[in-house]
Amino acid sequence: LLVMFDLMAIAKVAEPLFVLRMPAALSKVRPWELTSDLYRQLGVRLFGKMLRNSPLRFLNKGVYLGAGAEDLDSLCRRVASAEATHFWAALLFMAYIGYLYLSGRPQFATGFLAVQVLFNLYPILHLRLMRARLESILRRRKVGSCRH
Repeated sequence: LLVMFDLMAIAKVAEPLFVLRMPAALSKVRPWELTSDLYRQLGVRLFGKMLRNSPLRFLNKGVYLGAGAEDLDSLCRRVASAEATHFWAALLFMAYIGYLYLSGRPQFATGFLAVQVLFNLYPILHLRLMRARLESILRRRKVGSCRH
């Protein structure tokens, strides 16, 4: 768990110099993600609303527009970076969860799986929706995209 959080912290601190990226095959938001009912049924938008209206929003203030808001292209890049950070942290953590299951400690693995869903899966899904909305706005303005 600490290794996962450490990876996320290091990625955030290193962001001005180095940005993690999603694998190309996973970075594109698929049309079904925007049109299907799955994200609504999973409560991804409610999760986003909960983040915006709680102190949890301060875990990554860079993915919100503020009073001194920067341009949308920069915001989109920060959202894509946060999504990639959660993805790589989830991948690292999944390896450990798999190890726990295989070594006969399913109770710990199941607990860590719940942490994985709350700290990585839901943020990834929420950030994908945010990035898709931002990309749509940027396309209409013909300003740029979330590619970093």
